[in-house]
Amino acid sequence: NGLNLGDEVMLIINEFDSGSGFLDSGKINYTSTSSGDTFSLQETLDNAAPKPNLLINGDFSIWQRGTSFSDGGYNADRWLARTSSLTGGSSQFYRIGGSNTTGRDTKYYLKHDVTNHTSNSYIYQKIELTNSIGWWSEKAFTMTCKYAFDNDCDIAFVLSLITFPSGTKTQNTIYNTGFSPVTSAGGIQTKTWSFVTPDLATYTSNIDDSAYIQAVIYYRGSSTVLPVPNGSYRFLEVKLEEGNTFTGWPNVDPATELAKCQRYYERGGLEHHRFQVPATEATFTAMVPFKNDKRGTPQITTESLGHLHGLTQARGLITFYDQSTTTYYNDSYFNVDSVTRDSFMLYKNQDYDANDFISFMWEADAEL
Repeated sequence: NGLNLGDEVMLIINEFDSGSGFLDSGKINYTSTSSGDTFSLQETLDNAAPKPNLLINGDFSIWQRGTSFSDGGYNADRWLARTSSLTGGSSQFYRIGGSNTTGRDTKYYLKHDVTNHTSNSYIYQKIELTNSIGWWSEKAFTMTCKYAFDNDCDIAFVLSLITFPSGTKTQNTIYNTGFSPVTSAGGIQTKTWSFVTPDLATYTSNIDDSAYIQAVIYYRGSSTVLPVPNGSYRFLEVKLEEGNTFTGWPNVDPATELAKCQRYYERGGLEHHRFQVPATEATFTAMVPFKNDKRGTPQITTESLGHLHGLTQARGLITFYDQSTTTYYNDSYFNVDSVTRDSFMLYKNQDYDANDFISFMWEADAEL
Protein backbone atom coordinates (compact mmCIF):
# COMPACT_ATOMS: atom_id res chain seq x y z
CA ASN A 1 0.00 0.00 0.00
CA GLY A 2 1.19 3.51 -0.83
CA LEU A 3 3.87 2.34 -3.30
CA ASN A 4 4.59 4.46 -6.37
CA LEU A 5 5.92 3.50 -9.78
CA GLY A 6 9.71 3.74 -9.69
CA ASP A 7 9.94 2.97 -5.96
CA GLU A 8 12.52 0.41 -4.86
CA VAL A 9 11.17 -2.62 -3.04
CA MET A 10 12.72 -5.51 -1.09
CA LEU A 11 11.22 -8.95 -1.51
CA ILE A 12 11.52 -12.15 0.52
CA ILE A 13 10.47 -15.07 -1.69
CA ASN A 14 11.19 -17.78 0.85
CA GLU A 15 13.67 -18.49 3.64
CA PHE A 16 16.42 -19.25 1.10
CA ASP A 17 16.11 -16.30 -1.29
CA SER A 18 15.46 -12.57 -1.26
CA GLY A 19 16.09 -9.70 -3.63
CA SER A 20 15.24 -6.18 -4.66
CA GLY A 21 13.61 -4.53 -7.64
CA PHE A 22 11.60 -1.62 -8.95
CA LEU A 23 7.97 -1.06 -9.71
CA ASP A 24 7.41 -0.88 -13.47
CA SER A 25 3.93 -0.41 -14.96
CA GLY A 26 2.32 -1.97 -11.93
CA LYS A 27 4.61 -5.03 -11.79
CA ILE A 28 7.84 -5.71 -9.90
CA ASN A 29 11.04 -6.40 -11.82
CA TYR A 30 12.81 -8.69 -9.36
CA THR A 31 16.52 -9.58 -9.13
CA SER A 32 17.39 -12.63 -7.05
CA THR A 33 20.36 -12.19 -4.71
CA SER A 34 21.18 -15.88 -4.80
CA SER A 35 21.09 -16.58 -8.53
CA GLY A 36 21.42 -13.07 -10.00
CA ASP A 37 18.52 -13.81 -12.35
CA THR A 38 16.07 -10.97 -13.14
CA PHE A 39 12.42 -11.63 -13.82
CA SER A 40 9.02 -9.96 -13.43
CA LEU A 41 6.61 -10.98 -10.75
CA GLN A 42 3.18 -11.09 -12.39
CA GLU A 43 1.52 -9.27 -9.54
CA THR A 44 -0.44 -6.10 -10.32
CA LEU A 45 -0.10 -3.47 -7.65
CA ASP A 46 -3.51 -1.86 -7.61
CA ASN A 47 -2.49 0.61 -4.93
CA ALA A 48 0.44 2.12 -6.84
CA ALA A 49 -0.48 5.85 -6.83
CA PRO A 50 0.57 8.59 -9.25
CA LYS A 51 3.51 10.66 -8.05
CA PRO A 52 2.83 14.30 -7.08
CA ASN A 53 2.94 17.04 -9.67
CA LEU A 54 5.79 19.51 -9.17
CA LEU A 55 3.70 22.04 -11.12
CA ILE A 56 0.85 23.87 -9.38
CA ASN A 57 -2.54 23.93 -11.10
CA GLY A 58 -1.34 21.41 -13.67
CA ASP A 59 -4.94 20.58 -14.59
CA PHE A 60 -5.85 24.28 -15.16
CA SER A 61 -8.67 24.13 -12.63
CA ILE A 62 -7.92 27.44 -10.83
CA TRP A 63 -8.59 30.77 -12.62
CA GLN A 64 -8.62 33.63 -10.10
CA ARG A 65 -7.76 36.30 -12.70
CA GLY A 66 -10.68 35.73 -15.06
CA THR A 67 -11.62 33.70 -18.15
CA SER A 68 -10.21 35.55 -21.20
CA PHE A 69 -6.73 37.03 -21.69
CA SER A 70 -4.80 38.85 -24.37
CA ASP A 71 -1.38 37.55 -25.34
CA GLY A 72 1.24 37.56 -22.60
CA GLY A 73 1.11 37.42 -18.82
CA TYR A 74 -0.74 35.14 -16.44
CA ASN A 75 -4.03 33.41 -17.30
CA ALA A 76 -4.79 30.23 -15.37
CA ASP A 77 -3.20 30.49 -11.94
CA ARG A 78 0.59 29.98 -12.00
CA TRP A 79 0.59 29.74 -15.84
CA LEU A 80 1.93 32.31 -18.27
CA ALA A 81 1.44 32.10 -22.04
CA ARG A 82 2.46 34.17 -25.04
CA THR A 83 3.69 34.26 -28.62
CA SER A 84 7.28 35.25 -29.35
CA SER A 85 6.28 37.71 -32.07
CA LEU A 86 2.86 39.04 -33.04
CA THR A 87 2.62 41.42 -36.02
CA GLY A 88 -0.76 42.08 -37.57
CA GLY A 89 -2.31 38.95 -36.09
CA SER A 90 -4.18 38.01 -32.94
CA SER A 91 -3.51 35.79 -29.96
CA GLN A 92 -6.04 35.12 -27.20
CA PHE A 93 -6.11 32.67 -24.28
CA TYR A 94 -9.32 31.35 -22.74
CA ARG A 95 -10.66 29.23 -19.90
CA ILE A 96 -12.86 26.53 -21.42
CA GLY A 97 -15.08 24.03 -19.61
CA GLY A 98 -13.45 20.61 -19.80
CA SER A 99 -15.92 18.08 -18.40
CA ASN A 100 -16.33 15.08 -20.74
CA THR A 101 -13.85 16.72 -23.14
CA THR A 102 -10.42 16.05 -21.71
CA GLY A 103 -10.71 12.31 -21.22
CA ARG A 104 -11.04 12.90 -17.46
CA ASP A 105 -13.62 14.84 -15.55
CA THR A 106 -11.45 17.97 -15.41
CA LYS A 107 -13.26 21.23 -14.83
CA TYR A 108 -11.40 23.52 -17.22
CA TYR A 109 -8.59 23.62 -19.75
CA LEU A 110 -6.47 26.31 -21.43
CA LYS A 111 -7.33 27.23 -25.04
CA HIS A 112 -5.15 29.40 -27.28
CA ASP A 113 -6.68 30.96 -30.44
CA VAL A 114 -4.05 32.44 -32.75
CA THR A 115 -3.92 34.02 -36.25
CA ASN A 116 -1.11 35.43 -38.38
CA HIS A 117 1.83 35.58 -36.04
CA THR A 118 5.45 35.17 -37.07
CA SER A 119 7.09 32.92 -34.50
CA ASN A 120 6.40 30.18 -31.93
CA SER A 121 4.03 30.21 -28.96
CA TYR A 122 4.64 28.86 -25.49
CA ILE A 123 3.13 28.25 -22.08
CA TYR A 124 5.28 28.14 -18.97
CA GLN A 125 5.36 28.02 -15.19
CA LYS A 126 7.86 29.38 -12.68
CA ILE A 127 8.65 26.86 -9.93
CA GLU A 128 9.74 28.27 -6.59
CA LEU A 129 12.94 26.79 -5.21
CA THR A 130 11.39 25.62 -1.97
CA ASN A 131 13.85 22.73 -2.24
CA SER A 132 17.56 23.59 -2.54
CA ILE A 133 19.13 23.60 -5.99
CA GLY A 134 20.92 20.42 -4.96
CA TRP A 135 17.54 18.66 -4.86
CA TRP A 136 17.17 19.32 -8.63
CA SER A 137 20.74 18.26 -9.43
CA GLU A 138 21.54 14.96 -11.22
CA LYS A 139 18.03 13.61 -10.83
CA ALA A 140 15.57 11.89 -13.18
CA PHE A 141 12.34 13.73 -14.09
CA THR A 142 9.42 13.19 -16.44
CA MET A 143 7.35 15.91 -18.12
CA THR A 144 3.96 14.96 -19.60
CA CYS A 145 1.57 17.15 -21.59
CA LYS A 146 -1.99 16.27 -22.62
CA TYR A 147 -3.11 18.45 -25.54
CA ALA A 148 -5.50 18.75 -28.50
CA PHE A 149 -4.35 20.90 -31.45
CA ASP A 150 -6.21 21.95 -34.61
CA ASN A 151 -3.04 21.51 -36.68
CA ASP A 152 0.08 19.38 -36.82
CA CYS A 153 2.90 21.16 -34.98
CA ASP A 154 6.42 20.89 -33.70
CA ILE A 155 6.61 20.88 -29.91
CA ALA A 156 9.49 21.19 -27.44
CA PHE A 157 10.07 21.22 -23.69
CA VAL A 158 12.75 23.33 -22.01
CA LEU A 159 13.65 23.35 -18.30
CA SER A 160 15.77 26.28 -17.12
CA LEU A 161 17.22 27.73 -13.93
CA ILE A 162 16.63 31.48 -13.68
CA THR A 163 19.01 33.40 -11.42
CA PHE A 164 19.73 37.07 -10.82
CA PRO A 165 23.47 37.49 -10.09
CA SER A 166 24.23 41.16 -9.40
CA GLY A 167 20.59 41.93 -10.20
CA THR A 168 20.79 40.74 -13.83
CA LYS A 169 18.45 37.99 -15.00
CA THR A 170 20.38 34.96 -16.26
CA GLN A 171 18.77 31.89 -17.87
CA ASN A 172 20.66 28.62 -17.52
CA THR A 173 19.25 25.77 -19.63
CA ILE A 174 18.98 22.53 -17.67
CA TYR A 175 17.30 20.43 -20.35
CA ASN A 176 16.13 21.13 -23.92
CA THR A 177 14.37 18.45 -25.97
CA GLY A 178 14.55 20.31 -29.26
CA PHE A 179 11.48 20.43 -31.48
CA SER A 180 9.78 17.23 -32.63
CA PRO A 181 6.58 16.81 -34.68
CA VAL A 182 3.20 16.00 -33.13
CA THR A 183 -0.02 15.27 -34.95
CA SER A 184 -3.47 16.78 -34.59
CA ALA A 185 -5.13 13.55 -35.72
CA GLY A 186 -7.15 11.59 -33.20
CA GLY A 187 -8.14 14.41 -30.87
CA ILE A 188 -6.54 14.31 -27.43
CA GLN A 189 -2.83 13.39 -27.50
CA THR A 190 -0.13 12.93 -24.85
CA LYS A 191 3.55 13.82 -25.14
CA THR A 192 6.12 12.65 -22.57
CA TRP A 193 9.77 13.56 -22.05
CA SER A 194 12.05 11.80 -19.54
CA PHE A 195 15.46 13.23 -18.70
CA VAL A 196 18.20 13.53 -16.08
CA THR A 197 19.32 16.96 -14.91
CA PRO A 198 23.04 17.82 -14.89
CA ASP A 199 25.12 18.80 -11.88
CA LEU A 200 23.82 22.23 -10.86
CA ALA A 201 26.35 22.90 -8.13
CA THR A 202 28.03 25.64 -10.20
CA TYR A 203 24.92 27.81 -9.81
CA THR A 204 24.69 27.53 -6.01
CA SER A 205 26.25 30.94 -5.38
CA ASN A 206 23.58 32.62 -7.52
CA ILE A 207 20.59 31.18 -5.69
CA ASP A 208 18.49 33.62 -3.67
CA ASP A 209 14.79 34.24 -3.04
CA SER A 210 14.38 35.53 -6.61
CA ALA A 211 15.72 32.38 -8.31
CA TYR A 212 13.36 29.79 -9.77
CA ILE A 213 13.04 26.80 -12.09
CA GLN A 214 11.14 27.52 -15.32
CA ALA A 215 9.27 24.81 -17.24
CA VAL A 216 8.30 25.82 -20.80
CA ILE A 217 6.37 24.06 -23.57
CA TYR A 218 6.94 25.59 -27.02
CA TYR A 219 4.78 24.90 -30.07
CA ARG A 220 5.12 26.09 -33.67
CA GLY A 221 4.42 25.11 -37.29
CA SER A 222 5.65 21.79 -38.64
CA SER A 223 8.91 23.18 -40.03
CA THR A 224 11.68 25.39 -38.70
CA VAL A 225 10.46 28.48 -40.56
CA LEU A 226 6.70 28.50 -40.12
CA PRO A 227 4.84 29.97 -37.12
CA VAL A 228 1.96 28.21 -35.39
CA PRO A 229 -0.78 27.74 -38.03
CA ASN A 230 -4.04 29.62 -37.49
CA GLY A 231 -6.37 27.73 -35.18
CA SER A 232 -6.99 26.61 -31.61
CA TYR A 233 -4.45 24.90 -29.36
CA ARG A 234 -5.74 23.28 -26.17
CA PHE A 235 -3.73 22.25 -23.12
CA LEU A 236 -5.65 19.87 -20.88
CA GLU A 237 -3.14 18.77 -18.26
CA VAL A 238 0.60 19.15 -17.68
CA LYS A 239 2.69 17.26 -15.14
CA LEU A 240 6.34 17.38 -14.04
CA GLU A 241 7.34 14.58 -11.66
CA GLU A 242 10.33 12.82 -10.19
CA GLY A 243 11.49 9.60 -11.85
CA ASN A 244 11.88 8.37 -15.40
CA THR A 245 8.29 7.14 -15.85
CA PHE A 246 4.93 8.86 -16.20
CA THR A 247 2.96 7.49 -13.24
CA GLY A 248 -0.48 8.86 -14.13
CA TRP A 249 -2.51 11.99 -13.47
CA PRO A 250 -3.00 12.71 -9.77
CA ASN A 251 -6.43 13.41 -8.32
CA VAL A 252 -6.19 16.99 -7.06
CA ASP A 253 -8.19 18.45 -4.18
CA PRO A 254 -9.45 21.87 -5.44
CA ALA A 255 -9.20 23.53 -2.02
CA THR A 256 -5.61 22.38 -1.56
CA GLU A 257 -4.64 23.50 -5.05
CA LEU A 258 -6.28 26.90 -4.56
CA ALA A 259 -4.32 27.40 -1.34
CA LYS A 260 -1.09 26.65 -3.23
CA CYS A 261 -2.03 29.20 -5.90
CA GLN A 262 -2.87 31.83 -3.29
CA ARG A 263 0.67 31.65 -1.94
CA TYR A 264 1.53 33.65 -5.09
CA TYR A 265 -1.67 35.50 -6.03
CA GLU A 266 -4.97 36.20 -4.31
CA ARG A 267 -7.98 38.27 -5.31
CA GLY A 268 -10.63 39.46 -2.88
CA GLY A 269 -13.17 42.15 -2.15
CA LEU A 270 -14.34 44.38 0.65
CA GLU A 271 -17.63 46.15 1.28
CA HIS A 272 -17.94 48.77 4.00
CA HIS A 273 -21.09 50.59 5.13
CA ARG A 274 -20.44 53.58 7.42
CA PHE A 275 -23.37 54.11 9.80
CA GLN A 276 -23.83 57.38 11.71
CA VAL A 277 -20.23 58.54 11.66
CA PRO A 278 -19.43 62.07 12.93
CA ALA A 279 -19.16 64.64 10.19
CA THR A 280 -15.67 65.49 11.40
CA GLU A 281 -14.36 61.96 11.00
CA ALA A 282 -11.98 62.10 8.05
CA THR A 283 -10.31 58.71 7.79
CA PHE A 284 -11.48 55.36 6.46
CA THR A 285 -9.29 52.42 7.54
CA ALA A 286 -9.63 48.70 6.86
CA MET A 287 -7.31 45.83 7.80
CA VAL A 288 -7.57 43.11 5.13
CA PRO A 289 -6.36 39.57 5.95
CA PHE A 290 -5.29 37.12 3.23
CA LYS A 291 -6.83 33.65 3.07
CA ASN A 292 -3.34 32.19 2.69
CA ASP A 293 0.08 33.63 3.54
CA LYS A 294 2.10 34.85 0.56
CA ARG A 295 5.59 33.61 -0.30
CA GLY A 296 6.87 37.17 0.23
CA THR A 297 5.56 40.69 0.66
CA PRO A 298 2.98 41.12 -2.15
CA GLN A 299 2.18 44.09 -4.35
CA ILE A 300 -1.36 45.35 -3.65
CA THR A 301 -3.61 46.94 -6.27
CA THR A 302 -7.26 47.94 -5.97
CA GLU A 303 -10.10 48.40 -8.42
CA SER A 304 -13.75 49.34 -8.22
CA LEU A 305 -16.51 46.85 -7.64
CA GLY A 306 -18.91 49.18 -9.44
CA HIS A 307 -20.90 46.40 -11.07
CA LEU A 308 -22.60 45.83 -7.70
CA HIS A 309 -24.30 49.16 -8.33
CA GLY A 310 -24.83 48.77 -12.06
CA LEU A 311 -21.73 50.80 -12.89
CA THR A 312 -18.56 50.07 -14.81
CA GLN A 313 -15.65 52.06 -13.41
CA ALA A 314 -12.08 52.31 -14.60
CA ARG A 315 -9.49 50.15 -12.90
CA GLY A 316 -7.98 51.87 -9.91
CA LEU A 317 -11.14 53.72 -8.93
CA ILE A 318 -13.08 53.16 -5.74
CA THR A 319 -16.84 53.58 -5.80
CA PHE A 320 -18.51 55.49 -2.96
CA TYR A 321 -22.28 55.41 -2.53
CA ASP A 322 -24.04 57.95 -0.33
CA GLN A 323 -27.21 56.24 0.86
CA SER A 324 -28.84 59.51 1.90
CA THR A 325 -28.59 61.12 -1.54
CA THR A 326 -28.47 57.90 -3.62
CA THR A 327 -25.54 59.24 -5.62
CA TYR A 328 -22.18 57.72 -6.50
CA TYR A 329 -18.70 59.22 -6.13
CA ASN A 330 -15.42 57.96 -7.59
CA ASP A 331 -12.06 58.27 -5.92
CA SER A 332 -8.53 57.28 -6.86
CA TYR A 333 -6.46 54.53 -5.24
CA PHE A 334 -6.64 54.07 -1.51
CA ASN A 335 -3.36 54.36 0.35
CA VAL A 336 -1.93 50.92 1.06
CA ASP A 337 0.11 50.46 4.20
CA SER A 338 1.41 47.79 6.60
CA VAL A 339 1.67 45.12 3.87
CA THR A 340 2.89 41.77 5.20
CA ARG A 341 2.72 38.18 4.04
CA ASP A 342 -0.64 37.69 5.77
CA SER A 343 -2.49 41.05 5.55
CA PHE A 344 -2.48 44.70 4.51
CA MET A 345 -4.16 47.95 5.53
CA LEU A 346 -6.14 50.39 3.38
CA TYR A 347 -6.85 53.94 4.42
CA LYS A 348 -8.03 57.21 2.92
CA ASN A 349 -8.03 60.70 4.45
CA GLN A 350 -11.24 62.30 3.24
CA ASP A 351 -14.51 63.55 4.70
CA TYR A 352 -17.33 61.03 4.29
CA ASP A 353 -20.96 61.41 5.15
CA ALA A 354 -22.87 59.05 7.37
CA ASN A 355 -24.25 55.99 5.57
CA ASP A 356 -21.55 56.00 2.88
CA PHE A 357 -21.15 52.60 1.20
CA ILE A 358 -17.68 51.66 -0.09
CA SER A 359 -16.93 48.61 -2.24
CA PHE A 360 -13.81 47.48 -4.10
CA MET A 361 -11.75 44.53 -5.28
CA TRP A 362 -8.11 44.03 -4.36
CA GLU A 363 -5.28 41.93 -5.75
CA ALA A 364 -2.22 40.69 -3.87
CA ASP A 365 0.58 39.66 -6.23
CA ALA A 366 3.62 37.80 -4.91
CA GLU A 367 4.49 35.96 -8.13
CA LEU A 368 8.09 35.07 -8.91
